[in-house]
Amino acid sequence: MIQVHKREVKVTTWILNEIAQNIEIILNIKLTPSQIKKITLKIISHYYKHKKEYQICVSDIDPYKFCAWSSECLIDELNDKKVIVPIIVTMHNFLKKEKRKFEIPYLQYILKMYLNDKKVDEFAIGKNGLYMTFSSASNIKI
Repeated sequence: MIQVHKREVKVTTWILNEIAQNIEIILNIKLTPSQIKKITLKIISHYYKHKKEYQICVSDIDPYKFCAWSSECLIDELNDKKVIVPIIVTMHNFLKKEKRKFEIPYLQYILKMYLNDKKVDEFAIGKNGLYMTFSSASNIKI
């Protein structure tokens, strides 16, 4: 049994609310509180499995990781792969808060690669590739 900490739920819910806001603006789909709770718990469960698999000690919640990991949950929940667009927008908004950004053609390229996930995997990046793309941009020393 996983013991979930309140802070993890609070931060993850905040991140998902940011995504939900963009989903509503871009796709005109409103997530319910129960959907947000369900996805939050799925992501936190994956987070603990990830920590165990890689034997890592995490001191804080990584918004890029949680956005990327939410992608599959949200696609499954809404049965619509277009939900990746507001997720990428949310991730890019976090990146811009750090005074970093991708150019639009590069964001379009990331989107194309993600949309190939599970279709043409040799040209896809998937949720972990999406995470590493934004995390790397965030961690570059300027």
